[in-house]
Amino acid sequence: MKETSLVSRRPRTLRNWLLRVGAGLGILTALFGIYAAATYDVGATEPHVAPVEWALATGMERSVQYHAADVDIPNGVDVADPGLAERAIGHYSVACATCHGAPGEPKPPWLVMYHPRETSPIRRWWDAGPTVSFIGSSNTGSRTQG
Repeated sequence: MKETSLVSRRPRTLRNWLLRVGAGLGILTALFGIYAAATYDVGATEPHVAPVEWALATGMERSVQYHAADVDIPNGVDVADPGLAERAIGHYSVACATCHGAPGEPKPPWLVMYHPRETSPIRRWWDAGPTVSFIGSSNTGSRTQG
């Protein structure tokens, strides 16, 4: 069995560490270059490439899970009440439906990535009032009472 001392392994470990750091910095530099050059299409008319779609969807899901855990629903608001949605439809139909679509209406032609799925009442509260902050979407105020 060949003995190796810590001293003989140190240069290899340092070299590997430097290579990893250099590769990471190279990737970050390339991503920043794409960002700074504004070459990535952020419009809603084309789907994102798979890695970007995954990063955005995963980031949004985790953010909502984290922040929705401590949501204080205002007194008197029952998020499971179907009437709440009926009362909110007026605002949605004026401010949101043009871009995001509405039940029973044809999907807008530019809405290429919308895949609705069933969500919990607390998740709907987080998403719909006040909205997730995307470019072009309004934020209607604080998510907590006070």
